[in-house]
Amino acid sequence: MSEAPHSLRDLISDRQHDRILRLSFPHDDGPATQLLVNSLDASEALSKPFEYIVELLSDEPNIPLKSLQGKMLCVQLVRKDGSMRYFTGRVFGFSLKTVDGGVSYYEARIGPWYNYLDMRKDNYLFHNTTLYQQTASIFDDYSNVADWDWRVSGADTIMTDACQFGETDSNYLERRWATAGILYWFEHTEHGHKMVLSDDSTSAPAIDGDPEVPFQRHAGSAEEDGICEWSPGRQITQGTLALASYDFKTGRRQHRCQRCSSRATCSVSSRTNTQEPTALRTAAMRAR
Repeated sequence: MSEAPHSLRDLISDRQHDRILRLSFPHDDGPATQLLVNSLDASEALSKPFEYIVELLSDEPNIPLKSLQGKMLCVQLVRKDGSMRYFTGRVFGFSLKTVDGGVSYYEARIGPWYNYLDMRKDNYLFHNTTLYQQTASIFDDYSNVADWDWRVSGADTIMTDACQFGETDSNYLERRWATAGILYWFEHTEHGHKMVLSDDSTSAPAIDGDPEVPFQRHAGSAEEDGICEWSPGRQITQGTLALASYDFKTGRRQHRCQRCSSRATCSVSSRTNTQEPTALRTAAMRAR
């Protein structure tokens, strides 16, 4: 038998009124119906859009799904020191999961404004522009939602021609950023989130929690994070990379680059092929 409360009044009237997870709408455009956060599943990484899956509780089983789609939503997590950790993003998916004992369970999938760049493919030629100018040009098309900061200290050279051909805006930018050694992350406040681009990974803020994690051999009642088991492993990987580019002006291969690891033996073979003057050739590789 389900032990779900009959009404959200049961939640609000008891100790859960002071909840560790709280919900707000930064633009004050949320539904009139009361919503409470039941759980948060958050995934964050460098150079990858975050994803938050939020389970919400409501007395109302008929909330129009489109009423939350695209809205800015903020989940506030109360840390053990009383400070707030904000998880702010836009609702890219909203669904009713189940109704149990008079309480409706909804699920909201939250992501950054940057996800909109996955939804458009384009063909565009950037001429005599830097990577910053290309980034700004594409982000300007999303100016009503885009919030970003360029913290790149390295040289930003001018590209004679840079082509975006039948690919999404995010795919084009990410391959250009990766080539230039640029990474990104998101900074959150109660009002929204900002995308930060940088070429210095050490400038990224530290994650929450103690930098030292204790080893706990046996599971117990400890409330702090801990490592309880080590598991060794090995994996086969590449040992050599060799690339060569084609010079269309001379009709010859140029700019050959080869890199070997100290534990790999390489044999590089090349041959002239007038039928396929393509850019890259990969070396034969034999790992010891």
